Amino acid sequence: MTSRLGIAAILLGVLFAAIEGNEWMRQGVIEWAAPPTLELPAAECPEDELEEEGLSAAECEQLVADVRSYLASRPDWFFEAQTVLASIGTLLAILSIVAGAWLVNGRVGGAGLGLLIYAALSAIDVGHFVAAQLAGPILRGIHLPPALLWFFVHLALALACYVALQRERVPDAASETARAYGRFEVATHWFVAVSVFFLFVSSWWMLALPLPSDDFRFREFPFQLHKNLGMTIMLLLIAMALIRILRRHALAAVPAETALVRQLRVGAHVALYVLIFAVCFTGYMSSSYSGWSTTYWWLFDLPYWGHENEHFNQLYSDLHFWSCWGLLIAMAAHIGAALLHAFRDDGIVRRILRW
Repeated sequence: MTSRLGIAAILLGVLFAAIEGNEWMRQGVIEWAAPPTLELPAAECPEDELEEEGLSAAECEQLVADVRSYLASRPDWFFEAQTVLASIGTLLAILSIVAGAWLVNGRVGGAGLGLLIYAALSAIDVGHFVAAQLAGPILRGIHLPPALLWFFVHLALALACYVALQRERVPDAASETARAYGRFEVATHWFVAVSVFFLFVSSWWMLALPLPSDDFRFREFPFQLHKNLGMTIMLLLIAMALIRILRRHALAAVPAETALVRQLRVGAHVALYVLIFAVCFTGYMSSSYSGWSTTYWWLFDLPYWGHENEHFNQLYSDLHFWSCWGLLIAMAAHIGAALLHAFRDDGIVRRILRW
């Protein structure tokens, strides 16, 4: 039971960390980019921008109207309340991944840690719910349903941890087998996992912001952050691939694995690496041909390989879009395989959860 509870804690922790991370970014972007008077000018909808993003003129105007209505419905205190709650929620969600790893590995204290974390996350959900309830009607429609849903999810996990706490045991010798992955690999794996989920969640949100112009700068920070995370993931992926190649014999042994299953496993991992690299690379190339430079973590400008060219920008943008869908499919297969190993309790999942 604890192993399955741990897997659920890890998956939901990754997703909730991405959602809460996007929430505090959303609040910060709207607060920073909105004019002091909160009166937004009319939407700017150039034909080339509309064609590139697949928008109609009416949809372009609606993007500005959505931000205008959000600002009109937001009380002065809402930004600080949501930012604090979302920041704490992000940290707790990351800690829930640690608690999930402890549960999978049968470590004493995992259920107790999970109980504390999920009780705290339930309180965060209540905070989000109350803040939305006290805000305007538009914000209620946006924030109340997910706050209520996550409250019940976290409450259920807290109760499950409480039950697991009653039957917690000392791990046996089988759960203390040699570590298959180094700490860099484990840390990189989970950093990439959380970051990829965050990039998917945040990209769907930031593309619903008004088109960029001198008046509308809502997209500036999220797009830079999006590109910075993507480039960092690509660099870490290259390092991970080199480590896997150098240590391929040490990582090859999987209990009771047939040759066909091993080929499928290796092929699936290669496909996952290739797709993540393709998503990051095509995104960077699309940016290079868009006329917008990339400042790496706001420290230095990355080389500007391309030039402003609408044809190549659209080409790489389309490749980026379809490789993202391919990555989603590959991630679903990867998570499905991890769940299968977890339910079999064959020790495979524990290898990427040991620190």
